[in-house]
Amino acid sequence: MARDTRGRIPGETTDIRRVSLTGAHWSGARRWLAVQAVVVGVPTVAVLIILGMSPSRDAVMVGGVRIGWTLGWCLLGVAVATGVAALWRRLALMVTGSVSVAAVILVVVCAVAGAHHSHPFGSTAPVLLVWAALFCYNLAVAIWLVPDHIEGPAWAPLRRSSGPLSTRGSVRPERPRSP
Repeated sequence: MARDTRGRIPGETTDIRRVSLTGAHWSGARRWLAVQAVVVGVPTVAVLIILGMSPSRDAVMVGGVRIGWTLGWCLLGVAVATGVAALWRRLALMVTGSVSVAAVILVVVCAVAGAHHSHPFGSTAPVLLVWAALFCYNLAVAIWLVPDHIEGPAWAPLRRSSGPLSTRGSVRPERPRSP
């Protein structure tokens, strides 16, 4: 929770309560991580199977991206990590942060290696775009996972009993009992 919202609620705000946004954001992030695992993992597994069945091939083109053994195993690792991260929030924070950092490093490495025409990932513009997309996607999910730290919790009014006398600070009178 944000530092300025820890502790007791001040007296002037007794009619509101903190509502953490983390739960709602986590349920959405779980779906996004599962989608990423499937979108990255399924084509990568297919490519690795194709590469394993034909030893004469060193790479396969998928959607304009030349995927070889090294890139295939790296993408499979990303897919497995995000699939497992969809199970636990803290792991999701670590995985999305780690994939974001690794992907932005690989964007730079692929750009420099592409200019020098040597790199195990193939270092073409489409490979660079794959790592850039993974960076952006995982950074967005990581930011989405920490809403209370970024924007603070939401505030909602306390639930009061309904009736004509239920106003702020008032006590509802007892009803007379029938004999």
